[in-house]
Amino acid sequence: MAANPMGPTFDGGEEVVGVDSGGQRYEILFLPDVMNDDLQREGKPPCYYWVPRSTRIARRGEGGQGGESGDYKFRLIHFVGVQTGDTHVGVSGTRETAGGVLAVTSTAAPPLAALESAKQALIQRVRGTTRRFWALRSNLTPQFAPTPVSASRVAITNLSPSADGTLPIEMPVQPQGGGGSPPPGGGISAPTGGTDAGGGAGAPPGAGTPRIDGTGLVRVGRGDMVTPPRTLRMNDEMRYERDVGGSALDPWHWGLQGTGAGPIDPAAEHAFSGLLGTLPTAILWQGFKGAFSPVSVVQSFLIPVWSTNIRLRITGSWRRVFEHFSSHAKGRYHWFSADIKAEFNNLRISGGITVDLLIDGTAPAADQMQNEINRRIDLVVTQFTALAQQIIFAPAPQVAAAEAGDGGGLLGGLFGFGGGLALKWRRDQADVDLRYEETRKFRYNRFHVVSSSLEGFYDEIKKDPNAERKYFETLYLDDWDRKVTRFVKPVVNWPDPAQHWVGDPVAFLSAQIGYPDTRGAVQWAPRVFQSTDTGDTTRWAPAFAKKAANEVVNAPAGWTPDKTFVKRRVHFTEPPGALQSPNNRVFVERNIIELDQGENGTLSNDNVIEVRADSVGVLEVGPISLNVALEDRTQVVEVEFQCRGRSLDGVDRPVIRFSFNVNDQDEPRRWKIFTGDPAFVPDYRYRVRVIVRGSIFSNGMEWTGPWMDGAGNGPLMVSVPRQDDPAVNRRALVEEGESAGALLMPQPPATGTIGPPPSTYSESESTQGTAAGYELVERKLRSDTMTPVGPPPAPRTTRKADRAEVGSRGVSSGRIEEVGGWRR
Repeated sequence: MAANPMGPTFDGGEEVVGVDSGGQRYEILFLPDVMNDDLQREGKPPCYYWVPRSTRIARRGEGGQGGESGDYKFRLIHFVGVQTGDTHVGVSGTRETAGGVLAVTSTAAPPLAALESAKQALIQRVRGTTRRFWALRSNLTPQFAPTPVSASRVAITNLSPSADGTLPIEMPVQPQGGGGSPPPGGGISAPTGGTDAGGGAGAPPGAGTPRIDGTGLVRVGRGDMVTPPRTLRMNDEMRYERDVGGSALDPWHWGLQGTGAGPIDPAAEHAFSGLLGTLPTAILWQGFKGAFSPVSVVQSFLIPVWSTNIRLRITGSWRRVFEHFSSHAKGRYHWFSADIKAEFNNLRISGGITVDLLIDGTAPAADQMQNEINRRIDLVVTQFTALAQQIIFAPAPQVAAAEAGDGGGLLGGLFGFGGGLALKWRRDQADVDLRYEETRKFRYNRFHVVSSSLEGFYDEIKKDPNAERKYFETLYLDDWDRKVTRFVKPVVNWPDPAQHWVGDPVAFLSAQIGYPDTRGAVQWAPRVFQSTDTGDTTRWAPAFAKKAANEVVNAPAGWTPDKTFVKRRVHFTEPPGALQSPNNRVFVERNIIELDQGENGTLSNDNVIEVRADSVGVLEVGPISLNVALEDRTQVVEVEFQCRGRSLDGVDRPVIRFSFNVNDQDEPRRWKIFTGDPAFVPDYRYRVRVIVRGSIFSNGMEWTGPWMDGAGNGPLMVSVPRQDDPAVNRRALVEEGESAGALLMPQPPATGTIGPPPSTYSESESTQGTAAGYELVERKLRSDTMTPVGPPPAPRTTRKADRAEVGSRGVSSGRIEEVGGWRR
């Protein structure tokens, strides 16, 4: 039969070839094919297999030219962020997150250029040698192939304990007795016995005993657990408590996926990726920037290899064998399988036959193989019977039915005979020694484990500083899943139904917040605020998923992703009337006030938005109080106010009046006007009128101060003028028929009665008007001293209408005359 490559063998030894490629040193292991000698005898090229010797980070373009200069298949993303429900979509409360994501692809194959160089170096090394399996005796180009793999497993360093306190580790343990024979099914085995492997006396059941789960990972018991980092606390159930601290990840979290079954192609790549806590991320971030990283990859292979060191040899003398069977014939002519087996063992004991079974002790499970072959002697008996048939046995010419049925089937199945055997004697070979030798090729799975620390990027970054950003990146989660949130708060002094003068006459406030969709159309979210709102309903937080500027087509003019449109309104109710609230005068010039003009309102990036009732152009003067104290109920002070300018409807604003008496003079007065004009500037004027009331038996008097300018909102202390202050208009009472002349208003007596006025002219002028009763007289003072304005005109009798007007003011009827600059 023609020879063909069957697979690698370790019987001829191994060759390790080291080559330099791409500034790196690579060592490659080669094995010969077990049929290399037969292949070359038939004029065929020998075959050699390369075997992985280390692991490394794979590069892009490994299979083509430039594979050693392509980018590494590595990426470490460090992420960190503080997210709240107010700023990010899908977050409730506050979430602080830090950690990393690692993606790395490893391979056990050397670079293509390095492999080709190693092949040529091996050819030069084995050409012309005489080594079995290795010798290259022809000019034919050898064939090269990756070693075949039955199964493999890949694991990467775990930098932290698992949440349940166990450490997942890769343990490709071989069975006792050396070698590496596979368990049933060809998989990788691990010890499953119940012996105490470190638990010690008193250890709980299973302590120290590795436990194999369905993934092939070995979980050690408590007695063998490695002490974890101190940031993890062990509770009463022997589990480690996670110290999350408000973060979504345990600081020591390690969740790389990829550990487990690996590829059966040694040239294939294997990817790891997963989520890391902040502490492993920091370690890897710093480690991979050096020459070597703190992470290693372990890849274990089951390689099917051939062994030729199993040899069976049988020696003996045919004369002694014949004599032995003849002496034990005991009248029997036919021999069957049971007889031959029994006598063959007797021959081995007596030394008539020597059986040597040579097994390579380094082969996997060699001791079990020796015991198995000794127990099942069929292999040896088969070879012996095949030879004995040629010398001392011959097929029986006639076999009884019972005898044939007793052993024919067994012999036929075991030795290939169709019936019993009969002794014969061949004189020509009587003195020939019995000799049989057979060498068998035995195939088994051999463990081959490669492990190496993954190289860092020190040289790569040193050569190109910009390369760091290709492999290391920090992601700030604050920038992701953002939402545009506005906090809208009403600011209004809601009216108190029990006290009409308390609060603003606001029925409700409304607000609309708009944000464009991807087509540029503004989407509005509305809300109404009322006096009945309580708790969280007094605050509104509309939110929109934040879009990038290039994600919105036909965006409104001036819009940027951080801006929203705002439309606010103040809806007024009817203010209390003058009789309902005489001390709190409120005027509303428009019932609905637009705080934001335009179709889309105001474009703003403010996060906090107020809907203020006083943002509509409000004049608010108060509290208003007097700078004097009224002494009795006869004294009254009236203050008149007028807001300057006109309303938005073009109407002059009215004059309003507050009155103070001795009983309510300490109660503050307030004056408020909601103009609806955002450009309104608080500006007003006021004047004071002082009245001293008379009685049935005494006359009263009054005087009025000039208009005073006021500006701005806030409290006002009204200065009450004295009767003799500049620019004060005064009035006095005179008895009908008397002439006031150049009369001055008298000073009020201490007792409250009105006496004669003091003289500021000649004595003759000051003595006039001393009769009982006075009439109110106005005068204008240019200075503290009264100056006559001319001779008094002729007396004029007051008309009834004049008297009625005076009487309507609460003054006793009399006549009014003008005397010089006076009117009486």
